[in-house]
Amino acid sequence: MKRIIAVLMVALLTFALAACADKEDTNETTTTVATENVTTVATEGDAVVDPTESATGTTAVVVTDNEALNILNTVWATYSMDDANYFPAAGGDMLTEATTNWEGPAAFGTTGEAAEAFENMLHFPNASVSKLTAAASMMHAMNANTFTCGAFQVADAADIEVLTAEIKTTIDGTQWMCGFPEKVLIVTVDNTIIACVGNTQLVDDFSAKLSTAYTNAAVVIDEAIVA
Repeated sequence: MKRIIAVLMVALLTFALAACADKEDTNETTTTVATENVTTVATEGDAVVDPTESATGTTAVVVTDNEALNILNTVWATYSMDDANYFPAAGGDMLTEATTNWEGPAAFGTTGEAAEAFENMLHFPNASVSKLTAAASMMHAMNANTFTCGAFQVADAADIEVLTAEIKTTIDGTQWMCGFPEKVLIVTVDNTIIACVGNTQLVDDFSAKLSTAYTNAAVVIDEAIVA
């Protein structure tokens, strides 16, 4: 039964994204779905190590060769359902049940159909996906414009500055539909870029949790999105 529910959720998410795309052929991000207590965690490269129990009661799976996912899992594990800024989160590229997690972050594929979804879902330029070794996502399960976060593991550290600028340009050029995010945050942790858009309180809370978990986190951009 859980498998059936998860499949139906993916179908609903796909329909919601397609509906907004019909309104405007741009880099839009809109997700409107109902969530259930279903956990389907995507893995990267079959390199899965010990699961840890987060404060939300969900299982955060650490994937050794996907530092982008490790970072999002680490931050998500600090959330509690009692937090004022807690929100229902989903992750992954949403293409299949295996690449979707309805209870937290998940890996985002960097090849095939998944690689073509980076701009629409995570505001990362599709043309630069080849510069990544791994990626992951976490977004508000009811409306992606309320909070969407992508983590991008860069193969060559020399590309980080250029990629960060490309992400900001992509966000600035987005024609928002079905809601309007208030803030953009871009942070680097070693060779990983973490880019978030959404409600100011949710973005600020995520930023604080990220900085606490990773003392080497460097904030590159933290500003309001101007309509």
